[in-house]
Amino acid sequence: MSSHLVTIDGRYPLGISPWTYGSVTLFWKFIVFLIWIALTFNNEANFLVATIVAIFPEFTFLLYLIKRNKDYGWIITPVINTMQTAGMLKEAKPLYRMIFGYNKIEVAPTFYLDSFKNGEYTLSFEPNSCPNATVDLLPILQQEIKGYEITPKHGLNKLYIIRKRKIKGKVLNNEDFFCD
Repeated sequence: MSSHLVTIDGRYPLGISPWTYGSVTLFWKFIVFLIWIALTFNNEANFLVATIVAIFPEFTFLLYLIKRNKDYGWIITPVINTMQTAGMLKEAKPLYRMIFGYNKIEVAPTFYLDSFKNGEYTLSFEPNSCPNATVDLLPILQQEIKGYEITPKHGLNKLYIIRKRKIKGKVLNNEDFFCD
């Protein structure tokens, strides 16, 4: 069991393997179909109930996505955008789409988000032999994650500390710096 708050794997942007999800869903639907056929022979089957039970994995996955994006959407989307901007994703050749609608990705980095202290988080980077693993991610992360300070922590691996930006007084924008 992972002790991280959230693991952002570039190969699986939605947080679950399409093959695992497809296998579980297909097995579930097959079992529901067999039970429905058995109940049909006894004249006790209800097609509506069987259909509702059969789509249970889709609702479970939908609830998982809603909870994951509600809790950690502020970091998941910017990190995936950072991986795409830095060119760290290597797509499969020939290109083909997975069941979730994105291209199959062969090699991608993994990011781990952990709680640090006082509402701060650490974001660690595991390259997994992805292309452009030596790219400086700090400016891209700072551009993607608005409202948070991102500072690198020195060490062997890439580790970033993310904290909520403290705004005192007026919020500055580009017009404040370029006024005549």
